Amino acid sequence: MSETDPPYQPFYCEENIWLLAQDPRCGDGERLVALITGAEGHVAMWHQKPADGPGEPLLWDYHVVLLARGSQTWQVWDFECDLGMPLAAEPWLTACFPHQNRLPLRYRPRFRVMPASEYVATLRSDRSHMRDEEGSYAKPPPPWAPPGGGLDSNLVHFVDLGQTFVGEVLDFAGLHARLTR
Repeated sequence: MSETDPPYQPFYCEENIWLLAQDPRCGDGERLVALITGAEGHVAMWHQKPADGPGEPLLWDYHVVLLARGSQTWQVWDFECDLGMPLAAEPWLTACFPHQNRLPLRYRPRFRVMPASEYVATLRSDRSHMRDEEGSYAKPPPPWAPPGGGLDSNLVHFVDLGQTFVGEVLDFAGLHARLTR
């Protein structure tokens, strides 16, 4: 992307991807959104900018990326990946989720995958998940209005992979197979 890069605010991945999913610069092929979390609410990811250092994993409570089908392969748009974006799906999966067979089950990724249009139409956030007990933001909020106008947040439904909601829930092997066939 260029100097007119898409809007971005650190630690607001669900909103960054909500906006990016609507950006025509991501191509005109199929677009999916993947919300990533772990079985117990934390997922280990590598090559993430906020990690403590190079080669160190980062534990996200959840993370959201855009998957865009190019002419030959799926591309992953991950604002927090230190390898740049977009990346082809195979190198992104390999770099961000190594050591799957050695990682404790509770930190292995699970993905809620849905059409980007469904994500854009469904997501509502009041940003309450980013506020502390006194109501102050843990991280500065984006300058744009939140998805859904800030009313009746449903973000918790996206993150709760045990709940039937939009999209389908896949494990690592399932997402790998879908993006690399």
